[in-house]
Amino acid sequence: MSVQPAPLRHADICECHACESHELVAATPASELELEQSGRLDPTGTISYQRDLARFLRGRINSLNADLRKRIVEDDVFGLGDSDAEWRGPREAQLMRLDSWFDNAENRLVHDRVDSDEVRSILETAAKSGIIDGHADLREFDIPTDDAADVLEQDAVQEQIDSVHENVRDRVGTAIEDYRSDVRRLVSAGLASNVARRTLAKDITERATVYNSHVTAQASGEVVNQYSTTQLTSYDRVDAEIELETEVEYVDAGDSRVCQRCLELSAQEWTLEKAQAQNPIPVHGYCRCRFRVKDARSLF
Repeated sequence: MSVQPAPLRHADICECHACESHELVAATPASELELEQSGRLDPTGTISYQRDLARFLRGRINSLNADLRKRIVEDDVFGLGDSDAEWRGPREAQLMRLDSWFDNAENRLVHDRVDSDEVRSILETAAKSGIIDGHADLREFDIPTDDAADVLEQDAVQEQIDSVHENVRDRVGTAIEDYRSDVRRLVSAGLASNVARRTLAKDITERATVYNSHVTAQASGEVVNQYSTTQLTSYDRVDAEIELETEVEYVDAGDSRVCQRCLELSAQEWTLEKAQAQNPIPVHGYCRCRFRVKDARSLF
């Protein structure tokens, strides 16, 4: 019998002891298929970058889960099978050894990788896309623009990328800590009832799947955040001798799936200053909105 509480197993009924003795907070998983839909309308044009970051972050959770699954099923560190347990001792001692393993594995398999250039490269690509699209908007009104690669290297843009990268670190850190807390409770319940090790590993893997859905939505949001923030900045990155008066509009995806909040924002009047100050995009995970120049005039 599973030790996974019903909401975490996405089931209506669960009769296991863990449901009665442990209060694990349920989470509603977002669909990982959202980013994989063919023909998905996306005015930002960043869907491939969203997928890249989402797959990378899911890989971090999956690697952590795979290492733990090996220890539970193959190594039988908790002694749930017939072998001698590596983490032998009273339940609290075993949980302390689990905590120690998490401390090491989180840094090795997750945090060090999220700090890597791979994540920053994805964000820089999204930022450059925002610059290119922003400058394309301006050129429709015959406004000359700087080279996108040069704008990308400007301090203001690099600081924006640093900020979004930090957001990614924080979001992944929160997801991993929540996953860790749930794993600890599942292991504690499993040890108390001497649950089969494969059952325990399966329950933990199902919980990892929920957090995979969370980081997929978060990855989508952070890529769109990077794109939108840098795009709005790009409207100011033109020849220093040119002073512009720029009007922008909020553009939603224009299909039946646009949410009410995004429809409300697209109906509002926006100035560039208001957009840069508020920058509401992304409104939610998987947001597809962007700003676009609707008029630009050179004042001298």
